[in-house]
Amino acid sequence: MSHMIDMANNRANMAYVGKTPWHGLGEKINPDSTIEEWKIAAGLDWNIEKRPIAYGVSNADGDIVPRTIDKRFAHVRSDTQDYIGMGSDQFKILQPGDVLEFYRDLVQDSRFRIETAGSLKGGAKIWALAKCELSLTLGDDDIVNPYLLLATANDGTMSTAADFTSVRVVCNNTLSMAVGSNGQQARIRVPHSRQFDATDVKAELGLIDDTLEHFARDADKLTQTRIDDETAIKYFVNLYAKTDADGKVENEKTVNSVVNKLLNVYRRGPGSNLETARNTPWGLVNAVTNYVDFDTRAQSNGNRFESAQFGMNANLKKLAFDEALKIAA
Repeated sequence: MSHMIDMANNRANMAYVGKTPWHGLGEKINPDSTIEEWKIAAGLDWNIEKRPIAYGVSNADGDIVPRTIDKRFAHVRSDTQDYIGMGSDQFKILQPGDVLEFYRDLVQDSRFRIETAGSLKGGAKIWALAKCELSLTLGDDDIVNPYLLLATANDGTMSTAADFTSVRVVCNNTLSMAVGSNGQQARIRVPHSRQFDATDVKAELGLIDDTLEHFARDADKLTQTRIDDETAIKYFVNLYAKTDADGKVENEKTVNSVVNKLLNVYRRGPGSNLETARNTPWGLVNAVTNYVDFDTRAQSNGNRFESAQFGMNANLKKLAFDEALKIAA
């Protein structure tokens, strides 16, 4: 089974509540566990240390002596002493335990409950995901649960990211909530050149009630708009097709294959039979999210997960929502 879960210390460094994850790894934990218990169960009870980077040079006697690289440091795990990346002297590390600390007050006042946390790629990437106590029902039975995701990469491959994310219950698709307080995106990015301040990030995200209200308004607009097959096809083509200088579609054969798969999910995929999704832009969005989360080509399920949650395909899902709103305008 292919995955990218951190396996340091001869264990899968991930904890979860509820159902076993797709990869079957990690430690199941009580939903009422404390932040301290989550750190231990998820294998996040260690720190990242900055160490000087050196290379060997020959001196006058022909001996090899170390020479350090100015203003560059290796990022090393305190528990295993393993290297996980490097950065400049200006790189601000967000420690593994601090990712979980971000949720402490949110859990204590019962607004959120952590559902999964852990590390990927040997500890270079850390994440935690918490479910909000609120939920949204579109139509009569299309339930969407809001989550708050915090992730960081101390190898420099991504900024620290805080996202309000929704999970559609009928198909388990994930989608970043497109709009937050005062019309701002409910997606915060903190570069590692800046110190992460949990209080500031929570203030930027706004109250979850306000975020959910904006998202619900837009999602409901998508469910209320009726479209035909021609509109659906054009929507999928526009999302995936790239054109050359003459306006000709590149890799037309590949694009047609993807569009046909998306149409199949749109017409017959999980949740497509619900009134909210049948012949609506909401159905289009969920066809894309289902395809991205479960069916896109990837070297492994782990690569697909990373891209769908943090990378290129996460941005594609955001674009899919924005383009669907244009149809419903």
